[in-house]
Amino acid sequence: TPVGLRNLSRGEYLSRIGADVDSALDLPLRVVLPWLQALLVTVATALFTWWILPVNGVLITVLGVVALVLVPVIVRIVASRTDNRLAPARAQVVDAVVEIADNNEQILVTGVGPGALAALKKRDAEVNIVMNRQAWSMGLGNGLGTLLQGSAVVGALVIGIPAVNSGQLNPVMIAVLALLPLALFEILGTLPAA
Repeated sequence: TPVGLRNLSRGEYLSRIGADVDSALDLPLRVVLPWLQALLVTVATALFTWWILPVNGVLITVLGVVALVLVPVIVRIVASRTDNRLAPARAQVVDAVVEIADNNEQILVTGVGPGALAALKKRDAEVNIVMNRQAWSMGLGNGLGTLLQGSAVVGALVIGIPAVNSGQLNPVMIAVLALLPLALFEILGTLPAA
């Protein structure tokens, strides 16, 4: 056993191995790809809207940068408080399950089964509390993304309607300017989880 792992219990070994395998498999698909996709789509959308109506391009650029940078940072700050507590809490649940499985005959003979199950339920409840707090941070990210998306659509209409009335913009293009943020922020909405 490597020196750094000597003090870990069997449950912690199992939790870490499972988490490490999941992380290695999910990294390209759930982390790298969403960021790359969001960056490329944001740049392309900003350039396209800039070409249609430069003022709207500025709006999309600003809101896109906020969604690319600020929202994930806010979510990360809020989630970091729970992330550090989740792995140890899960390891305690796995430890309790392994302990019960390894000693099930002794537990049945001595009659401490209800106490062992109560301890397992308590540890599981602690994991659920931490996971609920983590879900709250993801909900915060989704809410901020929706707010930015709505701002982009309303902003596109506020900017585009006077441009159509003045003849600067083709009336068909106002629909493009209003619908593009919906597609853009759908992709940007994956960043907090990534």
